[in-house]
Amino acid sequence: MKLRRLYYLLFLGIAFALSAPLSMAQSQQHGALLGGGGTNYSNRKPDHNGLLTGTNSAIHHLIGFYVEGAYSQMLHTCKDLMAMPQGYAFGGGLLYEYQHFYLKCQTGIGIRIQNIDTRVNDLTITDNQVKDAMGYPYTLTYHFKDRVDKGQYMHLQVPLLAGTAYKHFYLLAGLKLNFALLANNQVSAICSTSATYNNFIGDFTEMDNHGMRKDVPVASEGELFPMKFDVLASCELGAEFAPSRFGDTDYRMYMGYARNAYRFRVAAFCDFGLVSMIPNTTHQIVDIPQNYKWDFSTFRLNHVISSDLLKGVPLHNFYAGIKISLFLDCYRDGECKICGDYQTEADMANFY
Repeated sequence: MKLRRLYYLLFLGIAFALSAPLSMAQSQQHGALLGGGGTNYSNRKPDHNGLLTGTNSAIHHLIGFYVEGAYSQMLHTCKDLMAMPQGYAFGGGLLYEYQHFYLKCQTGIGIRIQNIDTRVNDLTITDNQVKDAMGYPYTLTYHFKDRVDKGQYMHLQVPLLAGTAYKHFYLLAGLKLNFALLANNQVSAICSTSATYNNFIGDFTEMDNHGMRKDVPVASEGELFPMKFDVLASCELGAEFAPSRFGDTDYRMYMGYARNAYRFRVAAFCDFGLVSMIPNTTHQIVDIPQNYKWDFSTFRLNHVISSDLLKGVPLHNFYAGIKISLFLDCYRDGECKICGDYQTEADMANFY
């Protein structure tokens, strides 16, 4: 009886010894199952489509172009100018973007056309060195109203932006180098004149034969002051989409061939000039020839930005608008490592 018990114990020990390695092998094999967390690839976080690739994965070199439209004005603190919406801007250009996963760095070159209407408050100018035909001295007063100083500018811009992305949204911020290429102006106003004598009461007005005229349109145009080099602080926030030609995102794997992917972006942007645009000129707001004080056609209306009226007053460009971009991304598909009738990740080592 004792010998039989000894045989039972010996049999159980041998069975346990043989089953332990098998159990460990099965445990290890389970850890290597697809998605079982047995490799670093299995532990990667997929995107919203359940894929390990997407618009924010890998390294991409994007080439594209953009168009934009914006509200624009020149910010100032001058009480002689009306604080009201002033103008608009539009433009476009080429872009290059380097993307390293979620990091984006963008540069390029573009043209921006800016139109600004600056409205000047009513202006009065007096001249005390005037005599009439009889030799009597008097004070000649010029009244200017409804003055509008129009400016058209063409800028060459080089963006230097960096940012990141989250799902379909992205953010870029940085600087834009701004070079003014062309600048022109048209200035218009309504002018009236009056005379005041020391030995007479009241003002003399609407005496055309004596040079006292009322509500006469005057205008000037020509090349505007030399524009300064500007640096714009820029911020861009928008959404990015990758349209598909294959029923899914273009960043899926397809047959191992090179593919073209398209990215469409819509964004809001804001640019603020860091350099004051006041030039080093001190023209008078109105040039009136001494020998033609009553000849309105000879008056020269200088743009308010280049006049002594804004001397020492900071003036900064400002834009806020919408930007639409289209990028082309050429990439090569990789080989799918988990496609096929695999049972474990160990089976991937055996192609057949």
